[in-house]
Formats: sequence, structure tokens, C-alpha cells
Amino acid sequence: MSASSDLRRATRGDRAALRRVVQRHLPQIRRWALVATGDVGVAEDVVQEALIRLLRFVHRYDPQRPFEPWLKTLVLNAARGELARRARNPVVAEPEPERAAPEASLDRQLDLARAATRALDAFGYLSPRQREIVDLVDLQGLSPAEAAQQLQITPGAVRGQLFQARRALRARLAEGADPVALLREA
Repeated sequence: MSASSDLRRATRGDRAALRRVVQRHLPQIRRWALVATGDVGVAEDVVQEALIRLLRFVHRYDPQRPFEPWLKTLVLNAARGELARRARNPVVAEPEPERAAPEASLDRQLDLARAATRALDAFGYLSPRQREIVDLVDLQGLSPAEAAQQLQITPGAVRGQLFQARRALRARLAEGADPVALLREA
């Protein structure tokens, strides 16, 4: 089935079509949530809330209009709501229990996972605009000119923000680490 056919069918209550729409857009929903929040745990909560909202409000979507901007607005509204809720009710994180030493065969995977976690933590320290630019240029592969057009700013502003974001990521990570590669790994 085509994407537009699935959207039309989903707005009329076809759950199978809605499932295909969600599967098609889930990676982008996750990216938008992470860019909006800067925190993997919060982003996963936002994804869940966004999917609930999609289920609840898909019948309001107008198939004559572009879907991605509508969906992005839904995700960003879920992110704003989640961040506001967390600001009102801060949760104190409990320390993680110590784990047994990993097997030698898992050391490489654990090192990569730790590095990716550090990269995601560093990503959270960037401004929302810098996160969005890193996502568009470094993770999605858009050129600075394409990102500038999408963000409605100048290519020079994109390059400047990208330079600052990469410098900030490198400063928060160990020397020699490639923050973009680590973010892709995450």
C-alpha cells in the first residue's frame, strides 16, 4: 500500500493502515523526541505519548495536507507537555545497582554502549536548535543549505551552529572520540 493510501485509511479507523503509518514514521518520531528533549529516557516517554496522541487524533488529520509537519507538531507538543510535567514534578534518580563484571566477549559492546550513552548525554547539553541542526546535518545527512531551508535560517547560521555544537560535543567527550559516530551508534 502507498503511504497516502495508508494515511487516508488510518483517518477512517483502519488499524492495520495506522500500524503501517506508525512503523514508517517511528524512527523520525524518535529523532524528533530526542532532539526536543535531549534525553533518551524522556524522549522514550515522549514517543509513547506521541503514539497515544496519534491513535487518539488521527481522525482529525486532513489527508490533503502534508503529514510530517502535522506529526512533528504532535510530537513536539507531547515533548513540551512531558518537559513541563517533569519540571513540576522532578524525580530523584535512584542509583543503579552494581553489576557483575562482564564477560570478555562483551567488553567491546559495553565500551560502545558506554560511549554512545556519553554521546547522548553530551547531546542533551546542546541547545534545542543545535540538537536539531546536528540531527539534520550529521545524522540525517542533509547539507547545511538543505537544513537551513528546512529551518528557515541562513546556511551560514547552520554552519556556525553546527561548528559550535560539534565543539561542545567534543569538549564533553573524551579526546579522540567522534561524537557524530557515537550518536549514530546510539
